Amino acid sequence: MHPEGHDGTSASNSLVRACLSYNRLGLPSSVHLDLFYGSISGTPAYSTPIVRNITCDANRLPTRIDYGDATVTRGLHTETTYDERLRVRQSVATRGTPVGATGLNAVTRVHDFRYVWDAVSNLREVSDQRLASEWAAGYRPWRQTIDHDALYRVNEIDINYRDDGGQFNATQTDAATDWRAERTRPNQDGSSHGARDPMRRRPAPMVTTNAPERVRNLVYDYDWLANMTDWTDDAGVFYERSAGLLTSGSDAPDFNGWEPTHRPSAVYLSTNISDAVGGHSATEDRGGYVWLDYGQSGNVVGMTVHGQCHDRDESTLCEDLNPGTSSVEDRKAALEAGCVCAQEQHYRYDWDELNRLAEARRYDRTGGAGPWALAVQQR
Repeated sequence: MHPEGHDGTSASNSLVRACLSYNRLGLPSSVHLDLFYGSISGTPAYSTPIVRNITCDANRLPTRIDYGDATVTRGLHTETTYDERLRVRQSVATRGTPVGATGLNAVTRVHDFRYVWDAVSNLREVSDQRLASEWAAGYRPWRQTIDHDALYRVNEIDINYRDDGGQFNATQTDAATDWRAERTRPNQDGSSHGARDPMRRRPAPMVTTNAPERVRNLVYDYDWLANMTDWTDDAGVFYERSAGLLTSGSDAPDFNGWEPTHRPSAVYLSTNISDAVGGHSATEDRGGYVWLDYGQSGNVVGMTVHGQCHDRDESTLCEDLNPGTSSVEDRKAALEAGCVCAQEQHYRYDWDELNRLAEARRYDRTGGAGPWALAVQQR
């Protein structure tokens, strides 16, 4: 059952059927979708292939995937090649171009990723070889250089963007975009992507202020239990790009492995708010913080996200306590007392007796005060 028809209009009695086909090796070869109104019988009101064909090699790895109705997708397909150790070497998606198409509608190479691995199969580099001439500002092709620590964990990613001369340049910047805006991007018939997609996502709004430029550097650090303890980006865009300082149960200053107060590998607090802000500022965005609550079964039952936080007043600063000497409860209390956050989201999760997610809700609040408004409820 689906609440909307294939054209994005309301159709409460619409039913969707998906059919999968397999080849002689038992591997999926195609996916077809049918839309009915009322009941699944007779001829469908709308029928289309989602995946038209999947071609695999002798190692049973997909080498080519053709998508949708070729007359609609303009022959959209992906091709994947592998090295002698069966690691992906290149993945490219291409399509034809209709006459008179402009902007993103004129893109012929949707993606073209090249991968470089080291001797122990750590991914060291991903380069985006799309045609730069087909993409506007905010969509420049990029190259990621990935570093690992001695335990093979990613500890830094440097991102360079292709300049107007076609080279990846460490000084080249690119305008930041919000992926949520894709829902309102116009199609050639004047409708929006979101209006024409009955399976569209309805994402939560951004809680932080977006940076003017795309991310250029990400840094990660870990503790002795391999819990991530630090995740930062070059612009400090908390929660959207990075999580700041992450505190797990084992990071508490009084942690006792024999009688732990908190679960050692569970994250309780994440923030990029400094513990030494210096002095009062009426306008400075201090950052944000996230607090997580766990039930007796160990599942997350609540998560509250605070963004665009400012000092409460001249004498009450929005700052963290010293993580090395303060408990997570004391740090949470200090942040709640000192910070007024312009955007806040609270997520609630209910689980059944088999640890299956039964219901999820999101509540929003602005201005740091007042009631929480139910925004999303899923069962």
